[in-house]
Amino acid sequence: MGTSVFGKEYSELYDVLYETKDYSAECDFVQSLIEEDVSKSVSILDIGCGTGGHLIPLTERRYKVSGIDKSLHMIDVARQRCAEADITAKLMTGDIRTFSLKEKFDIALSLFAVLSYITEDEDLSAAFKNVHTHLNPQGVFIFDVWYGPGVKHDTPRECIKRFKNGVQEIIRLTEPTHDSQRNLIHINFDLIAIEKSALVNRVQETHTVRYFFEEEMRAMLNRVGFSSVSLCPFMKPHGTLSHEDWYMTVIASK
Repeated sequence: MGTSVFGKEYSELYDVLYETKDYSAECDFVQSLIEEDVSKSVSILDIGCGTGGHLIPLTERRYKVSGIDKSLHMIDVARQRCAEADITAKLMTGDIRTFSLKEKFDIALSLFAVLSYITEDEDLSAAFKNVHTHLNPQGVFIFDVWYGPGVKHDTPRECIKRFKNGVQEIIRLTEPTHDSQRNLIHINFDLIAIEKSALVNRVQETHTVRYFFEEEMRAMLNRVGFSSVSLCPFMKPHGTLSHEDWYMTVIASK
């Protein structure tokens, strides 16, 4: 797993880049998968919680949510956002493969393709085992990954997007390359900040993302002890996966 992604400057711009992401609707989707009465005070561990986009609304819905992320910079932003929202949540830094907590959870959650950043089978197995260890009996692990048939059908292309950040304009250049032998997409992000027609900052990161297929995902989860695995398209709890879907949601029960 790479360590050079989600650095300080990228993390500070993260919520600008994804300002149109509908976290509330995604939390509705999560609730439809949990199928639990909120009054039971369901505990959730949000793995790869980032800047708190899901953690905050889930906490507001009376779930007991803790967040963990590998990037200290993302956690710093999440702490600031929680303070602004008057939310109290336990936030920690840690690697999904190796973190060790003294408590277990009813639900482990990992959204926005966090698991797709794990590109080696050995690391993925370690991550699944560690999450399994941190779940209560009958606990559930809900996550999404890039979906192979969808990615192969509609391979990522170069694109340019523009965003407003106060008085600055942020231009994001995206240049992907496809390693079809290893089921990987290498994405070069080039973020350019312009203020009053002058370049004031530039941030460059390369993100390597893996896409997965249904049977390999089921097999990996079964091997580490998950008893049942359900799959559906992202945001479609009763849907059937097809090549039109870029994201596969996985619901793995202990």
